Amino acid sequence: MFDFLTNIIMYSLLFSMNISTNSGYYMDAMQKNSDSPAIINQNSLGIDISAPYAVVLDKKSKKILYEKNKNLQTPIASVTKLMTALVFLNHNPGWETKLKIEPSDFRPGNHALLRAGDEVTVKDLFYLTLIPSSNEASMALVRSTGMSVNAFIEEMNSLAKKFRLEYTYFIDPTGLEPANISTAYEISLLADRAFQEKDIIYVVQKKEYEFQVLNTRRRVIAKSTDKLLDSFINNKENNYVIVGAKTGYIDESLYNFVAEVRRDNHSIILAIFGSKTSDDRWIEAKGLSEWTFSNFRWKNE
Repeated sequence: MFDFLTNIIMYSLLFSMNISTNSGYYMDAMQKNSDSPAIINQNSLGIDISAPYAVVLDKKSKKILYEKNKNLQTPIASVTKLMTALVFLNHNPGWETKLKIEPSDFRPGNHALLRAGDEVTVKDLFYLTLIPSSNEASMALVRSTGMSVNAFIEEMNSLAKKFRLEYTYFIDPTGLEPANISTAYEISLLADRAFQEKDIIYVVQKKEYEFQVLNTRRRVIAKSTDKLLDSFINNKENNYVIVGAKTGYIDESLYNFVAEVRRDNHSIILAIFGSKTSDDRWIEAKGLSEWTFSNFRWKNE
């Protein structure tokens, strides 16, 4: 009899959460904050995505509109570089400061855009860190602050604590280490903070960056890793704008993406982690954006 009653209670709880077939579900923003967007279709079961971790956060109210395993830790890969950029901005030696690339700056991973001995500006390093997600640029950017790598990482973790990111931890500034971990929910909060910095959003909105190595005059064109900059969710004719975004990939994390997307003056933060393919993360990011804006109504609408 006890098992029978327990099963009824559990069924009632699961049904009340409107769980979709993929174990993700929307959070009925009916949630106590009157500024929260409200679900339009009460019968909506959410949206089916293959990524194991995801969150959609309303930027203004900070309410979760959709979640899937939002509190489970996972490697975050190059999404790490959002925190790297935030710590750097606290120690920026000046955008036109010159720095020579050293062999110790190089890390395995993505294709190197810089060469040992190249002389570039701090501005170049900052742009290369966020647009093509250059690992050697990230390490040189850390070096430009005058801090040791260990001291820089310590400040990354201190800033995470300041932001109350309890399940977020860093051991390197590039994201190549799988021990750089967080959750979809906490990364949405980190992205929300990062995309308040005008220096960051100005850079990540660029589809490419072209510059000249100072001492060799070699020209370099760096392409953004964010393929959605050419999609319908970054098209003003559709009233969509990507305010900011960052990608990430290592074998241990698979394909990650976090972005702030705005439509009709309403912004959401979406975080998707663990997509099996790069195309999957783009498709699911577009799907989550469209589903959210189609299924929720904001107070002033």
